[in-house]
Amino acid sequence: MNPLLTNETLQVAAWLAGLLELVLALYILLLNSRHTANHHVSLLLFIFAVNNLGMGMLFGAAQAAEAVLPTLLLAMTSEPAKVGLLLTAIVLLKPQWMQGRRQWLGWLLHTLVFLPMVLTAIDALRNTGLWYIGLDAASYTGGYIASGVYEAGSVARVIRPLYVYVFSLLPFVPILWVLISRETPRTTRQLAWMLLITQCLAVAVQFGLRAVIGSGATSVITTTFFALGYAYTAFQQMISERRAQRGRLRPRLTVLTLAIAIPILLALVGFVIFRSSVVIETQSAETLSATNRLLATSVRLWLDYNVKALQQVMTQPEIQGMDPVAQEPVMTAMDAVYEHIYMVSTTDLSGMNVARSDGNPLTDYSDRTWFQEVRDGAPLAYQVAIERTSGKPALIVSMPVHDQQGNLVGVGMFAATLDKLSNEVAVTSFGETGVTYVVDADDRIIAHLDPAFSAEIVDIHDSPVARKLREGEEGQFDFVDAEGREWQAYVAALDNGWGIIAQQESAELRAPLMELSHTGVIVLVLGALLLGGLTFFTMRQALAPIDELTTTAAAITEGDLTRAAPVVSEDELGVLARTFNSMTAQLRASIDTLEQRVASRTADLEQRSAYLQASAEVSRAAASILDPDVLIRQVVELIRERFDLYYTGLFLVDETRTWAVLRSGTGEAGQAMLARQHRIRVGEGMIGWSIENAQARVASHAEVDDVRVINPELPDTRSEAALPLRSRDQVLGALSVQSTHPDAFDAATLSVLQTLVDQVAIALDNARLLAQAQESLEAERRAYGVQMRQDWGLVTRTRATTGYVGARAVTDSKEVTLFPAQGEWSPEMHAARRTRQSVRGHTDGMPTLAVPILVRDQVVGVLNFSKSQDATGLSPDVTWTREEVALLEALAEQMGQALESARLYRQTQLRAAREGVIREISDQMQRAPDLSALMRVTTEALNKTLGGSRVYVRWGTQAQGAAQTGRPDDGRPDQPQPDGGNNGEAE
Repeated sequence: MNPLLTNETLQVAAWLAGLLELVLALYILLLNSRHTANHHVSLLLFIFAVNNLGMGMLFGAAQAAEAVLPTLLLAMTSEPAKVGLLLTAIVLLKPQWMQGRRQWLGWLLHTLVFLPMVLTAIDALRNTGLWYIGLDAASYTGGYIASGVYEAGSVARVIRPLYVYVFSLLPFVPILWVLISRETPRTTRQLAWMLLITQCLAVAVQFGLRAVIGSGATSVITTTFFALGYAYTAFQQMISERRAQRGRLRPRLTVLTLAIAIPILLALVGFVIFRSSVVIETQSAETLSATNRLLATSVRLWLDYNVKALQQVMTQPEIQGMDPVAQEPVMTAMDAVYEHIYMVSTTDLSGMNVARSDGNPLTDYSDRTWFQEVRDGAPLAYQVAIERTSGKPALIVSMPVHDQQGNLVGVGMFAATLDKLSNEVAVTSFGETGVTYVVDADDRIIAHLDPAFSAEIVDIHDSPVARKLREGEEGQFDFVDAEGREWQAYVAALDNGWGIIAQQESAELRAPLMELSHTGVIVLVLGALLLGGLTFFTMRQALAPIDELTTTAAAITEGDLTRAAPVVSEDELGVLARTFNSMTAQLRASIDTLEQRVASRTADLEQRSAYLQASAEVSRAAASILDPDVLIRQVVELIRERFDLYYTGLFLVDETRTWAVLRSGTGEAGQAMLARQHRIRVGEGMIGWSIENAQARVASHAEVDDVRVINPELPDTRSEAALPLRSRDQVLGALSVQSTHPDAFDAATLSVLQTLVDQVAIALDNARLLAQAQESLEAERRAYGVQMRQDWGLVTRTRATTGYVGARAVTDSKEVTLFPAQGEWSPEMHAARRTRQSVRGHTDGMPTLAVPILVRDQVVGVLNFSKSQDATGLSPDVTWTREEVALLEALAEQMGQALESARLYRQTQLRAAREGVIREISDQMQRAPDLSALMRVTTEALNKTLGGSRVYVRWGTQAQGAAQTGRPDDGRPDQPQPDGGNNGEAE
């Protein structure tokens, strides 16, 4: 990890990111609390906020107990956030995916979002291990740890890979779908681009920076990217959709302001309390540690002092000689020098006193631990026990006695009271509940501030402190005693196995923190109230002009146009009030001419309605009338009538594209021009100019237009327009419209007329193409029918048998005998061939049915069926049921297809055989060595192929052949020469 990114830095960064996400979540929700997109984006941001809160707490955790709450929060939010991204992307971009019949998708995704939360809550309450399994206190070393370590329950092992590997990529699906689809609106496509950029940045950070800054830091960065990207997308969607916000403006602004300010204030107070708690806990830990070290140093010095004194005495020659008379003065002197030592003695190797300083009778100490350990080789031994001679707790320190040669000859010891040690403990007391004490290797209290503990040598073997000490875990920890009080303790072990303990009640340690928390809550509440009040009155003051403007607008809406909005400031609201007053003045002025405008607009609307009606009628005519002449006449009349024109005429270009011929005209003038076959040369007059240039031409004042040709049959024309009939980049003709009023054709009228003319042109062009297609299809059908009839005629002529008869020898038998048909066709068969339909009849008293065999609408044969009078299903009126007729007609249709397939197959075989013969002859010709051989081979091959016909092969030109034979070439083969020569011909 980057050394600059300490756990403390990451903790602050995570909490800042969580605060940002919480503020955004509240802000988006309050902007429009009724819209489902705001709900989902707010939920996603809240999940991110809780996730970063837990992430910050986990960064600051030093032991497993401190990591329980943050890991629970992370287990509830890490995987749901991935599904939340997919769900929110769908809601923002493709909400219809979760509507109607696909509502199940929304329910499924919501279930997957809340499933880990529910399972983690159950695990926390019941310890079921479905999703969350907690941390191993022995292996956890503090700080961030991957979620896979504690999300390893029985259910998590099955479905967590789905969250990690599938749902991490699925948000790309709706985004890319929207970007690829051509039907996506522009605004939605822009939102999809925003989300795609956000997803790509998050993926780049996740995979590009993980090895540099660690997984925890990348998680904080990616969630921040997601929060900003999705929040910005939600804002843009609200702007683009112009979602209506409900409620009054002042309360909404006040709530939005508080929604931003209060979380920030809460975060600041919480952060101050948190940092203060860290400082207080650090100071408490340092106090406990310093007190423990001070007492440990004092005890260690006291023990070293006494051990060195005993060691100095035991190395005296008087002691080493093991002479009781010589030892007593030395031991008595030591006893007198050290006040806390009340006895110094030596024993032999059997444990029996040799000498002692207190003058009491010699005692057998062979059962004492201090004697046994030294006798067995220990360089030093400690034992706390109730001394037999004094009956008080005493510390006994023993060491071996060696003679001048270094041989073990006895054990020396001293017994001392523990008052001096208890005094050292009393000196290190701290706080109101702070306690320090010393325990021996057997977990008994040997020095305590309370004399009652040391006087009775209380055993604390079962206490948490003793267990920590014997487990070798030195340092600070928390525990609860038998009375339910919480303590913080610091333990340390000495080299001789003793333990030094300093502990203080947690309530006393937390008292400053609780006082600070109470102060912070009071500050928070007072600050929130003050902020809310200031915000309310500020909004009230700022929005008062808007309220007055609203009241004025309402009065004007009710008809009071004399009202004016007061201008009370020079800011944007003042500008708005002045603008509103100006608008009101313009409104009062415009009402005076409103009726004229309404009448003018009504006339325009009526005219446009007439234009639209004419366009619709022309469209219906163009779509329903296929006869061009009828279409032209009807369109011309419609245009003249709907547009109230003086004259309308339609011209079409002839085949030479030289003349534009009048095809229809209105009125008597139109009939007269049609009678004399009126036409205009292309390029001349307005009609000719419009056709040649493929543009509309307008003569607003007909009498002064240079291009227009005056028509004496239309003397009242004052304005005229010619519009080209365009279809498929080709001009088919032009439409002439004339009015008795000048300037009758404005841009709107010309646009409508041109649209109508284009529709007529397309309809005429389509009619022409349809006629050509029908003619081509009919010609092809006739050609194919002739060819098919020739082929079937050839088949009939080349076959000896042209029909078959199938009949049962016995009525009840299923075997059918097949034999060639003889005789003439029955009348029903001729009728079926002629009418191409099934024909019923009777032959020899039996009902018959003749069904034609059709191949491409051509009759190639007839099936004639008959059955006996006793057949089932017959009645006097019905000899063949509809099911039977339908079945036999279907059989005839299938038979026609099979016969046609057989004919085509036979033609294919003949063609293949013919091509094989040609290839064989070509191969033989290519192998000929010279011209004579070539001609011989060709003649023989053709003679063989044609079945013994006389074949002539002549080479040379017609002129040469005529010169050689002395006669012109008439296309017939020459006769052989009398001398038997062939004169260049091969036979």
